[in-house]
Amino acid sequence: MRHYAAQNNLKAELRLEGSVFNNLTVRNLHVVSTGASPVDSIDIDFARFTYSLIGLWRSGPIDFLRTAEVRSARVVLDPAKAKIKKVPSPNKKVTLPSIVPQSALLSDVSLLIKDTPHDTVIEHLYLHLDPRNTRDFRIDRLQLPAGQNFANIVGQDSYANHSLTFRNLQVGGDNIQLLNIDASLIR
Repeated sequence: MRHYAAQNNLKAELRLEGSVFNNLTVRNLHVVSTGASPVDSIDIDFARFTYSLIGLWRSGPIDFLRTAEVRSARVVLDPAKAKIKKVPSPNKKVTLPSIVPQSALLSDVSLLIKDTPHDTVIEHLYLHLDPRNTRDFRIDRLQLPAGQNFANIVGQDSYANHSLTFRNLQVGGDNIQLLNIDASLIR
């Protein structure tokens, strides 16, 4: 991990636990930039991942990651500091990562993406992607790249078959009844 970080102009300190065959726990992860890197800093108190190497072999990346749990995390990115190795072709199709967990728990997770004129900010996200039950979620603060700011976003989420559905979103005085993001089609 430290070797990979150094190759990308980062310094990482962490404690790893678990088995390479089916689960990995990361404690006290601290990453800082040491040069040109889009990652300014990452601090995660606790992260746990369970996965299936057999699922990866049989079905590909979509069935690899079983669960992801991240608690007390803050990630700061600065895309302007990224080294561009090669300019992508304008005809190249943009794709999303195909590793999607079957369930996830994000507790007190914050993300800052530095940009001009406005940063993108997600502060204190609490989201439980449970394939069996509807759960409550909240974001204490959301700032979009265009500068809109929202506080105390709340709603319910469900997550069946890699399809994320938000219901009754309360965003800045507006109520969004239904928002669906279907990751089951990612392969």
